[in-house]
Formats: sequence, C-alpha cells, structure tokens
Amino acid sequence: LHSFLLKYDLIVLEDTLTRKNITLEDVLEMDKDEMEEVGITSYKHRKLLWRAIQDHLAGGSTTDGHERSSSLADEVDSHSMSEEQEQYRAQGMLQWQKAQPRKTEFMVNCPGNYIAVDEKMIAVGTDDSRAVLLNAYTGTTVWDIECAMVSSEVQLTMSEEVVTTVTESGIVTVWDRLTRELLYREVPHGNTEIYGVAAAKNLTITGGRNGSLAIMSLAKTEPRIKMEYLSTSLVQLRIHHIDCDKE
Repeated sequence: LHSFLLKYDLIVLEDTLTRKNITLEDVLEMDKDEMEEVGITSYKHRKLLWRAIQDHLAGGSTTDGHERSSSLADEVDSHSMSEEQEQYRAQGMLQWQKAQPRKTEFMVNCPGNYIAVDEKMIAVGTDDSRAVLLNAYTGTTVWDIECAMVSSEVQLTMSEEVVTTVTESGIVTVWDRLTRELLYREVPHGNTEIYGVAAAKNLTITGGRNGSLAIMSLAKTEPRIKMEYLSTSLVQLRIHHIDCDKE
C-alpha cells in the first residue's frame, strides 16, 4: 500500500487508510462512494485515487511515479471543479423541481422603496428617509435608521461589516453593522441624486445620477472610511443602479 500511494503521490492518504486496516487489495476494489465512507473527504483526492487504481489495474508500470501522478493531478485540477459544479447544478435543479416553495410574509410598517437581503437580515429602504432592518427569519425589526433630515427616497446595501445608505438628496451614510456606529456621512457626488450602491468585501461603491462614481474602503483605524476613488465625470450616462460580486 505504501509503495502504491508513494508512486501516485497520494501518500497523504496513508494514515487515513492504515488506521482502518485497509490493504492495497481493499483499495483496488474500492469505488468512489467507498472512498468517502472510509474518510477520504476531498473530492480531488478521491478523483486522483480512482485514476491511480485504474492505471494500476491496467498494468501501469511507469518508472517515474511522480511524473505520472503530477499529470493526473493536473488533469484533475483542470476538470474536477467543472465536473463537481455540474453535479451540484444537476442535484440542485432536481431538488428545485420537486420542492414545494415556502412562502413567508412580513408586514413592515414603512413605505418601502428598495430591498437588500443576506442570510441574516432583510433591509428595506423607504421613501421617507429611513432604512429598516428586519430579522430574516422572524420579520422582527432590529434596527430603524434615520438616513436624512428631509424626506428622501433611500437605497441601501449590506456587507458583513457595514450598512450603507444613499438618498436622492445626495447623502451617503455608512454604519458599522455590528456596533451601529456612524462611520461616514457626506455628499461625495455633489448636488445630485444617488441611485447606485453596492458592497463587496470591505468596499462600498456608490454612483450618482450625474455619472459620478465613488469607491470607499473600510479601515480598522481612524478614519474608518477612506475614499479610494472618486470621479465626477466617469461616464456621460446617468447611473441608476450598481451591482458587483465579491471578487
């Protein structure tokens, strides 16, 4: 067993297999489900082991085992992720087709204008200058934020660390989500409505109706919010919405 694992650069599996008294003969008879049952939890390792078994049973006698195993690893790296994603996609489609949707309704005592959501919170931007955060499971209001002194429509976004609101009166406000501390309140886009707002990791991006774009980062030291980029003439079109991913 040791020589087999060493040849195919799978020596990392030796402890897992020997603790269960598994021999080389046992390994050569394994299918992929049995590999997982004995504790080989890594999809990549199961894929490599399966290829090694097939090569061994086919009479593979490569003298340079490391070179052979490296080519197997490269092949798995290039294909396993797409295969795994395709498997999950197919499973998800099947579950979705058979699932019965669960409908939950919450009554929110505010004139809603915009919604953002994550695993814990539902955030509602109103048309009377407020942001209302609800527990996503119970609908209970956990935070009611005043975003402007005058009546204004509010859009908003959330990350794990901050809540950012923007108003049609031009105000950008950032709060620490955990402590609820006010971190920033300015009008970086000038005298224009702001309809675009998005968050990614420690960045907040806002866009004005005049085509301006601002990117701010969250810091651990003062000032907590740092303006990384600000352009008042980035595009000639009006910005009405912004989205981004975590990358």
